Amino acid sequence: MELTLINGIYPKQDAVSIVTDIFSIKIEYHRKRIAGGKLTAEESAHAEKRIGQLETSMEQLLRKIEAHKEPELNIEAHIDLNIFAPVTQ
Repeated sequence: MELTLINGIYPKQDAVSIVTDIFSIKIEYHRKRIAGGKLTAEESAHAEKRIGQLETSMEQLLRKIEAHKEPELNIEAHIDLNIFAPVTQ
């Protein structure tokens, strides 16, 4: 199932806000999981790595937005949702 999350033309400053907010939510999700103390060492390391990846991607995207010459940008964001039955052992 594909859901459209964002689809529109936005002024550059709004585009910066949208991108920052979306990435910040995902980064905060990982930070809360780490802080919860219920992750294994492997899961915690993966979450830390993912935070770094997200921060890098956000910085790259924000630089690209700022370098864009036009005053507006078209943003499209989709979520692909695949629902699977739980695996039982």
